[in-house]
Amino acid sequence: MELKQFVPSEFCLSCDVCCRFSEADSAWSPALTDTDIPKLPKELINQKNKFKLKSYKDIYLCPCFRLEDNRCRIYQNRPFDCSLYPFLLVKKDNKFFLGADLKCPFLQDKQNSHELQEFVKYLLEFLGQEDTKELIRRNQQIIGDYQEDVIFLQEINLS
Repeated sequence: MELKQFVPSEFCLSCDVCCRFSEADSAWSPALTDTDIPKLPKELINQKNKFKLKSYKDIYLCPCFRLEDNRCRIYQNRPFDCSLYPFLLVKKDNKFFLGADLKCPFLQDKQNSHELQEFVKYLLEFLGQEDTKELIRRNQQIIGDYQEDVIFLQEINLS
């Protein structure tokens, strides 16, 4: 189950937003699915099935993130939540939504673009596939509570 990437790699590699968190137990830290966990070293995972973030200066980093070159050590096997980013699965008022994180500078620039509209259509089709819906139903922890800086793109039906 591989997702296309919305943000071009060159842009990601020059950005300083992803994979960095303001607190050790950040709500933004990627939640791991039952299919992600077996692919990862156990020492990287906490009791909440999220990455154990590591302290660096006044922030926390994903343990798979290499600060020296802005790359992910496990990029080819990155978790579903990471593959989806800057898009997120969000719940609010017992409803589920495809959201987007406006902290992503690329997404900010493309917020009202045709390119974003087309990618959202692609994502909704992907999320509507039965195997994807089943993955999400089995792994409700990947549906985060609403956070600031998230815009709702579309309500999604998981049944």
